[in-house]
Amino acid sequence: MTDKQKVLGSELKDSILIISENKKLLIHADATPFLYIKNNRLKEHLWGSMLYGMNVSANTYPDIQSIESFKFFFPESPWLTYLNRLVAIIKEKQIKSRNNFEEIKYLDSTQSINSFADIIGQFKNRPLFIDIWASWCIPCRQEFLNNNKVDSFLSEQNIVRVYISMDLPMAMNSWKNEINMYDLKGYHILAGPKLQKDIMNKIYDGNDKYTIPRYMIINKNGIIVEKDALRPSDGKRLIKQLKEKLF
Repeated sequence: MTDKQKVLGSELKDSILIISENKKLLIHADATPFLYIKNNRLKEHLWGSMLYGMNVSANTYPDIQSIESFKFFFPESPWLTYLNRLVAIIKEKQIKSRNNFEEIKYLDSTQSINSFADIIGQFKNRPLFIDIWASWCIPCRQEFLNNNKVDSFLSEQNIVRVYISMDLPMAMNSWKNEINMYDLKGYHILAGPKLQKDIMNKIYDGNDKYTIPRYMIINKNGIIVEKDALRPSDGKRLIKQLKEKLF
């Protein structure tokens, strides 16, 4: 941890973490440097504080698998008093989400949807409000907490809510877990390489980097009328923007 580049994660290689005989791949992009610390006490408190801090500071929740991994290594940790409470809350939310599962719809993303034209073709003559996000994006998850500010308006005006995830295919479980966790009613697309390329060209002007969350408004004629719309947290301002762009 004295090596600056290792702290930044730029030299961390993919690793295999074995938990209860089940292999879990730690992808370079998702790896946290403190997992490589040999001092178990330091590792325990950095790891535990990160898991709990996601709820306290970011107003979101770690996934249960991450907490179970922590429990495997530190079954007597004082952090479990707090983390077990989070597990109970997470499971309760998952039950509520399953009760509303019929309102969460997955589209055949990587096989038939390779461009915005393909998305528009799924919803002919209907306006769309598109949310571009990823399961690893904390600001995206924070915005989900504000969905109720605009959901009623979208439903009343028959505006289709479409979520496009920029997650890699290997993160499909995390993608679906977040959708159910936040009860994201609407249509969901896991963007394949061709759709991601079309997004970069049409929304980010061909740049090789992107920022999320990003919101778009498409009118009933399939025309992108706003490629950098306001956020759900903007509430009434977003509703006003939708009215101006669509009606």
